[in-house]
Amino acid sequence: MQKSARGVKKSRRGAGETQTQNAVPFYSHFAKSVLRPFPDSAGNFLWIPRGKGAKTEQDLLKPARLAKSRSSANCEALGRMPTYLSEEGACVAHAAEYLKDNLALEKFGAGFVERLREGEGAKFVEACCFFNKDDETEKDVAKAAEHVANYLDFLTNDPEAKIKEARRMVLCAARMFVLGASALEQMALAQHPEEWAQQMNTEKQPAAAAGAFKKKPTAKRYRALLEAAAASLLSEQSLTRKRKKPKLEDSSAADSEDEEATDKEDSSEESGQQHGSISSDEKKKKKKKQKTKEAAKERDRKKADKSKQKGKDKAKPASAEVLVDSPEPEDPDEEQTQALSKWQLSEIQSAEGEWQLFKEVLKSAAATQEDFAKHLNYVPVEVREAFGVKVKKLPAKAEARGAVAQRMQDIIAAGKSFWAAQQAQPLPQE
Repeated sequence: MQKSARGVKKSRRGAGETQTQNAVPFYSHFAKSVLRPFPDSAGNFLWIPRGKGAKTEQDLLKPARLAKSRSSANCEALGRMPTYLSEEGACVAHAAEYLKDNLALEKFGAGFVERLREGEGAKFVEACCFFNKDDETEKDVAKAAEHVANYLDFLTNDPEAKIKEARRMVLCAARMFVLGASALEQMALAQHPEEWAQQMNTEKQPAAAAGAFKKKPTAKRYRALLEAAAASLLSEQSLTRKRKKPKLEDSSAADSEDEEATDKEDSSEESGQQHGSISSDEKKKKKKKQKTKEAAKERDRKKADKSKQKGKDKAKPASAEVLVDSPEPEDPDEEQTQALSKWQLSEIQSAEGEWQLFKEVLKSAAATQEDFAKHLNYVPVEVREAFGVKVKKLPAKAEARGAVAQRMQDIIAAGKSFWAAQQAQPLPQE
């Protein structure tokens, strides 16, 4: 069977096989799907589905209605509970961490709202009402030029202060909105399990607990399902850590350890054990320094190999079947880092979701040049070039297509790692 880029893949093994549960597309998650880019004619900022009973934003957010609207196509809890716990746990943890020190009104960009109450701000609001086609107040076309002037005055006078306030609104509001949407969904699932249990896909769930819960969705069995999902999640994390290779030590780490060894020497002198301790610590120092030298040599060797490879690639004629440079396991070089810094995390996350779905399509005969070009562009050309991806045309061979898909996913993983490193510390507060 075939699979669309956004569909659910069916097994090729024959009739009667169950469908494989894929990741929920980013745009289908509750927080992403419910927010409108601009209000409707009634002033609603949330999407209100027609013909499904909800007539107001408040109706839409009622727990029972929200729980009933959940499915494996729009909520990870119904298809992959461990993944759901991980994603929503990260949402709550990061948002709570950011917002705990931002409770003052100015940190929410309240100053921007204050500006709209009087003076040029009030005139700016009046101009926006004039532009709104759904505003039914009487309008005089002769005043169009005046409204445009007031509109531009607000946007261009003292812009730095307004930009700072608007940016604060976006940073805080984004976290508050997603946190609120996440909390509403989680509470709806917990309070009304009977509304969504039958929609569960148990293929990638903790088997026994999920089957029991779907058969009889009680609070007790929901708790058991969550416990099994948490255990599965921790087990997966443990295996992932074991598979990771230890990183080579850098000189800064060695320096830090040398300082600790020096502190131990001083302490040993005071206790009358100077000679034995110093001898032991000197051996440790030499061992650390040797490791550091070996690590530096290894990095230099890899860089030299990479330069040779780039030289070879430049000598090759460009063609559709010249796919990618060999994946590099070490940290991105300067060119790659520069390219990744211009690739926004939200775009990386979107690219990840799209390529997770498209990689299977790419292996089949259903893939088209149009789809291939579209998915290539989810990764900016600057990033692709920095990582050695030269392909532009859909490769003819399945093996070559698989290599492209794998390389694109490696680049996306590098992008996520880059931004994770940048966000290791709390976001600076203005």
